[in-house]
Order: sequence, then structure tokens, then C-alpha cells
Amino acid sequence: MQAIWKGRIQFGPVDVPVKVYSAVSDIAVHSHLLHDQDNVRLEQKMVCSQEGKVVPDEEYAKGYKVTNDEYVIIEPDELDFIQFPDSRQIQVMEFVDVSQLDDRFLARTYYLGPDNDDQLYTNLMQSLKDTKLAGICKWVMRKKSYVGVMNIEKDIITLTVHRFFSEILNPETKEFKNEKISARENEIAKNLINELKDKFHPEKYHDEYQAKLQNLIELKAKGKKITMPHIEKARETKDNQLLNVLEKSLASLKHK
Repeated sequence: MQAIWKGRIQFGPVDVPVKVYSAVSDIAVHSHLLHDQDNVRLEQKMVCSQEGKVVPDEEYAKGYKVTNDEYVIIEPDELDFIQFPDSRQIQVMEFVDVSQLDDRFLARTYYLGPDNDDQLYTNLMQSLKDTKLAGICKWVMRKKSYVGVMNIEKDIITLTVHRFFSEILNPETKEFKNEKISARENEIAKNLINELKDKFHPEKYHDEYQAKLQNLIELKAKGKKITMPHIEKARETKDNQLLNVLEKSLASLKHK
């Protein structure tokens, strides 16, 4: 695995050099737009909606919407004023209990490995593990600033980009109906959940859509005829049928 960046974890007198690695990969099968007459790839052109003409690169301008009909043009050199200077510092601002982390805020994750100082790295990793604390960090990578969480995953330090508070939608702003359910319905629902209770093994789950798409591509490439499967629509469970459906579901699980 190749490092994508190098930095230094810093807090107080501590300075730990690390290498940053991607923790996830893109497994999606990507498509391309083709001309359906000759299967040649299409080129994307920027066209002026008023003149109907293709606009050359040198006439592009970056505009930010102010009103429906008004844009503010920002020149490339003006953006330099808000760019963050390059830095290798991963500054830990505070440590928090791991139980306080909210999954809604956690986005892209990176692995942090030692950069020629295994002892410092191991010491930090073991300290995080022993204290069950996570570090809230900020850093600049490729001229963009980030806030993130430094944590432990097995025996490696991770750094996860943390979404900002303003990005998270508050569920209290949504309208939910608090419907009444019977004690019997509630009991069966809890039994259903317990029947399906198991240890989580993420390796059991695969991207079924991507697998089917790859299979479809291979069949088409071999000139095979594609037979569309019959898809049955799921039946809607009405309120007065809920208890009966729950009881049947629980019975079928117990017979497995």
C-alpha cells in the first residue's frame, strides 16, 4: 500500500511522524457516455446557453450565485487569499471519550502508519487504546483544511474526516407520527429482533449491485442474450394485518 501523504501528529511536546494511507477503495464499475450510432466516446463541451456556441477554456469564469439572476465572479488569483498554506501538522486540539463520537459526523477514513519512528507511533497507539480516548484534530492537506478524529482500529491509528455541525440535519425538524401499538405487537417485534441477533461480520456483506452489473457486462461482452428476470412487487402490510404478519415471521424464524 502506497502512502498518499506525510504528516506529524502534534500535541504538547509530542511529535509523531506518520504516513497517511487510503483506508477504502472505489470498487464501483464506471460507465462512459457513447454515441449509440458507432459506440465512440462522447466529448464534453461547455456551451453558452444564450449564444449556443462552444466556449473555449480561456473564456471560463468561476461564478458564485448571489440571487437568481446575479453571480459574483471570483478570479483564480483571488482564491489564493482563502487558500490554506501547506503544512504537515496534524494538530490534536483535544481528546474525547470514544463513546461521545457520533457516526453521523464521520466521513472518509485514512490509516496512519509510522514514518521512520516506530517507537513513538507504538507509544501513541497504545496510549489511545489504554485510555479509550480519541483525538480531535485539524490539518491541511493539499491546501484544504480538515477537522477529524484520530482513533484506533485494532493495531493501527486511524484518522477520519469529521463533518461540520452545520452539515448534519436535525431529526427533530422532521414530523413523525407517534402511532400506538399493542403490547403483543411490541413483544413479537422484540422477539423478531432477538431471533436475528448475531455478531457483526462485515466480510459477509458484498455490493450485490456491482456484482450483478459486472456479470451483466461480461455476458453482453460475450454476446449472450439477456433474459430479464420477473420481479415481484412487495406487498404492503396494512395496519390491521401487522400482528398476523409479525406472528408468521417469528414462527418462520424459529423453524429455521
